[in-house]
Amino acid sequence: MSILPKPDIITEEYTYQSLLGRGGFGAVYKCKNSKGQLLAIKRITNEQASLEAKTMSCLNGPEFRKYFVQFYNFFESRNGVKCIVMEYCELGSLENARLR
Repeated sequence: MSILPKPDIITEEYTYQSLLGRGGFGAVYKCKNSKGQLLAIKRITNEQASLEAKTMSCLNGPEFRKYFVQFYNFFESRNGVKCIVMEYCELGSLENARLR
C-alpha cells in the first residue's frame, strides 16, 4: 500500500487504497486510518468547499448521523491543501444509487 497519491496531500495518518471518483469540489480517495478503518478523504479545491466542510462539522451530532455521511476530520496539509475525512460508504454515492 502507498500513501495518498497526490504529493500535496500526503500524510502519515492515512494509507491510500484507491481513487473513488472526482466531483465538482475535487477528488475523493478510499483510505485506511492507522486503526484499519476504511474512510473517504475528499480533496477540496475551492473556498466554497471549505465552507461546506465547516458546515458538515456542524451537522455531525448524533441527531444527524442517520441522515448524513459521518464527518470525522478536516485538515490542511503542509502545502495548504484542504481535505475532509468522512465515513466510507461501501454502496457508493447517492447519485449512483439514484441512477440504478
